[in-house]
Amino acid sequence: MASPQATFVRSSCVRTLTSDAFFVIFLTKHYLYHVFMQQRYFYALTGIGVMLVGGIFLVWSKRMQPEPPQNQTLTEEAVNTPKVEHLDTSDWKTYRNEEFGFKFKYPTDWLLEEKNDKYDDRYVFRYLSLKPLDVKGITIEVGVKNNFEGNRTYTRSWHTGFAVSDFEPGGKVANGHSSVEKKYGVYQAKAYNENRRNVRLIFYCAPGEPLTQCNNFQIENGKSAFIGAYVDNDDISGDSLKNMEQKIDALFSTLVSF
Repeated sequence: MASPQATFVRSSCVRTLTSDAFFVIFLTKHYLYHVFMQQRYFYALTGIGVMLVGGIFLVWSKRMQPEPPQNQTLTEEAVNTPKVEHLDTSDWKTYRNEEFGFKFKYPTDWLLEEKNDKYDDRYVFRYLSLKPLDVKGITIEVGVKNNFEGNRTYTRSWHTGFAVSDFEPGGKVANGHSSVEKKYGVYQAKAYNENRRNVRLIFYCAPGEPLTQCNNFQIENGKSAFIGAYVDNDDISGDSLKNMEQKIDALFSTLVSF
């Protein structure tokens, strides 16, 4: 039979070993917990870093992508818009403007004059005036400007004195890279002849606008343009007016920006 002292020693040893085991287990769990937490923080910080770097790269890559040309939507519309009727322009003259980067063709019997008028030292009216030599009382204007020039540069003259009682739509036409909506300014001379209808204005305008408005239509390379005809001759009607309009359509079809 073991002595009480021996029993106490064995019990003390067991308690000591048990306490040590629990202490080791506690230290191991504590160590593993810290390792786990550190790894979790490490993975979390790594994930945040990856997302941050990826976001910066995505923003940078989008900014580095070239912007679509300003006339991209217009070009798609021009594809689905009826083209102007073909008119032989092989023997026409070519006007080329190197300063503002555009050119077009016009009949040999039209007189062309460059205009650059200023009003109040703030507004510029820069355009080309064309007058057929064989037909009196009609003036065609063509103007082109860079879009960044703003609204103080006009591509047409400041016309007054044209009696117009109504506006009529003329339909859309295109030349392959630009689309316009034609509009007629008409005058009904009821005091003289109720059946008389005189076309005073033929404007080539940006599509999709109210009938009584006519803003520049977009062409290539960040430019906009205007084409308009002012008729001040009551004898220009019927076939003569249609023939003149076909020539203006052909001029529009040759307008190119470079």
